[in-house]
Amino acid sequence: MRASAASPLRLAASRIGGGVPLASFSGRVVGATARSALIELSDGGLVALIADASGGVPAAVSLPLPAGFEFAGHLRVGEPCAARGGILRVGALAIDLRGARPWRAELNSLPPPERIGLSARRALLAELIGESGRAEALLRIAEDRNDRLARAAGTLDPRTGETLVALLGMGEGTTPAGDDFVVGYLASLWTGSKPDTQRSEFAARVSRRVAEESTSTTRTSRVYLMAAAQGDVAERLYDLAVCLATAGPASTFDAAMRAALDIGHTSGACAALGLRAGSLSWDRGPV
Repeated sequence: MRASAASPLRLAASRIGGGVPLASFSGRVVGATARSALIELSDGGLVALIADASGGVPAAVSLPLPAGFEFAGHLRVGEPCAARGGILRVGALAIDLRGARPWRAELNSLPPPERIGLSARRALLAELIGESGRAEALLRIAEDRNDRLARAAGTLDPRTGETLVALLGMGEGTTPAGDDFVVGYLASLWTGSKPDTQRSEFAARVSRRVAEESTSTTRTSRVYLMAAAQGDVAERLYDLAVCLATAGPASTFDAAMRAALDIGHTSGACAALGLRAGSLSWDRGPV
């Protein structure tokens, strides 16, 4: 049931991702499902409203939702929205943005990846991705590219960008599986890269190529690709990158893997596959 215009349902945002305007803005609803909604801003940008369980996400406002709440039951495509004074009014909702914590994954500022035990962590991640079955469709059509990109990361191959952009738009849905792989791959390239000039330059070069070709896929997916090209990804993928790069407790790594793979139906698994392939760029240099 929709709240009345006189008494909108009030929600308080928990996280605001990079790309969400901090000042006043306006737009309209362009999509709504049970667990998310999409707003097109007046300047053409996109902002998502998502369930808080997803954690921080680029260009998204995360919200703790009441039991049984569905965005599609409160918002209609075409409805206008406006944020003024820290309150976003959209359809039957009034969302308080003022107390929300900002989310931005500063992947390049992480410590350099720990190579001790890295091969074992990669193997565990590959095993869990395989058991989930959620990346099978992508592997059927692009397994050779996955292997090629893993080798390319290990050598910082200058042709990597061209191979990677061939995956853009591959698959179905608002975020095709190939795009999800690319997001995970870029996340690996940026992870802990700041102290390593060669790896930083490689990450920047590949990211620029992806950004240049990002118009070849869906608008929603382009938002996440552009964020990943700057080292910013969803919190669950960030947590997985941290655990893959760190010789920490096995239970923590297992929890991070399972949380990442639970993003969407296939998005998390395909991003994790890309993360694993790109992590071969961490093998350079002394242990």
